[in-house]
Amino acid sequence: MVAFALAMAGVLVLAGMTWIPPLLGKDSGVHVTRPGLLTVDEIATGEVDFPDGASITLSQQGFRLADAAGVLLDTVIQGSPVTAFTGTVTGSGGKRREDLTTVASNVRIEHRLSDDELARFTGYVYDDTERVKHALTIDIAEKDGRFRFIVVVKGVDAVVVHLRFDHDTVGYAPSVPDRNLADRAWWVKNVWPASTPIFTTVRGVSVALGPATVDRALDLREPGRTDVHLWSDRVELGLTRLRPPVADSEP
Repeated sequence: MVAFALAMAGVLVLAGMTWIPPLLGKDSGVHVTRPGLLTVDEIATGEVDFPDGASITLSQQGFRLADAAGVLLDTVIQGSPVTAFTGTVTGSGGKRREDLTTVASNVRIEHRLSDDELARFTGYVYDDTERVKHALTIDIAEKDGRFRFIVVVKGVDAVVVHLRFDHDTVGYAPSVPDRNLADRAWWVKNVWPASTPIFTTVRGVSVALGPATVDRALDLREPGRTDVHLWSDRVELGLTRLRPPVADSEP
């Protein structure tokens, strides 16, 4: 009986780990959006180096952005970096809700072009049936220590960028609360220009989200990732180093 009780307790703990994070903030109106399959053609893989020591690496595990001091950001490990929606946002303020018509969560990246300031990755995003398919361009530019991660998906209403979760993801008020944002979903208040940082992480990077005039949200409810929702077909993450990075292991 004791062994059975311990086994059942273990099952309940695992169930809690699986279900509790999505339930936290379940009334936020932010759709729980899980990354799909990432496929990268061999010609698009590898590292792009910039003159100041910054770099971009793309592999079957995703994107890694680093400066001369260390890693700034990873997209989610072994999953699509982008999901695209069609649909609308209803409501206002903290009572907004995403109403989706189509969801395309799989990504194939086929080509890469690069120079001293920009790397361009092209391909498409598609759903599991491959009936919904949209052209995808990811431009990653770097200059003077600042990265711009720009995603364009033709014919959609919203883009979600799936990032690897980093500890101590803390918001900047008043856009989001100035506290650790883990385990919740948050609508972003559009009070500052797109260049204004929205959150920072243990890696010592601040992250800005644009455009600043559209509906934006952060979702940290599920383990292992931070999802950035922006209701536009062209979105941009701006990354700036604030302080030296913590030690990190390879994904």
